[in-house]
Amino acid sequence: MKKKLLFILMIFVLTGCSATAKIIVSKDGKINENISIYNSKTNVPEHYSSYDAFLKDIYEFNYVDELENYSIKNVIDEQIVGMEFSKEDDDFCKNMEKSLFNVFFDESYECIEKDSYYELNAEGKYLICDNDCYFDNGVDSVVFELVLPSKAISSNAFSVNGNSYKWEFNKGDIAQINIKFKKYNTKNVDSLKDKRRSDNVAIFIIILLLLLALVVIKKLYDKYKKNRLKY
Repeated sequence: MKKKLLFILMIFVLTGCSATAKIIVSKDGKINENISIYNSKTNVPEHYSSYDAFLKDIYEFNYVDELENYSIKNVIDEQIVGMEFSKEDDDFCKNMEKSLFNVFFDESYECIEKDSYYELNAEGKYLICDNDCYFDNGVDSVVFELVLPSKAISSNAFSVNGNSYKWEFNKGDIAQINIKFKKYNTKNVDSLKDKRRSDNVAIFIIILLLLLALVVIKKLYDKYKKNRLKY
């Protein structure tokens, strides 16, 4: 955790930084994580010959093993400079434990995995710098967004848009995230497909039996009518 903290701090040491994490959970259990860290170009030290050199220096000086799991892209436009990190995983809790973004949850962190659901409870004071703090990390805002295949069971999200749950924290805030949502994985999807297939077969058999019963009843009725006419 300390190594990850150092990496983030080197990017955030300049005032005015913002960080965003967006994690998308698909129905097959795949996890797609995207982290963006941006700052204003005006905050880059003047001794750097280029913005690329600045970002390269940060990366090489603060390399951590967790970065091997990420695809990294430098972002430089008219006003901002920063980095974008992306990776895929197949387990929500394992992904979160290795995420660069969980550096903000320095007070408590717990990701629970059960047979039918995941539950994330995290809290951090990374954005707080009081009189006892001898280093202002320069972070102005942090946004965490979790996109699910369906509605969450429960959450303390600041805003909800469909199946998207979002938390936004500013300087001085205690970052707190609590969410519980249905577990999705390949086994669940396959078992659901198998159940539907079995249900369809069962319905087909029932319909077939009903049709057969109707045919038999009609034949018996026709035979009954024919015998009755004879008498």
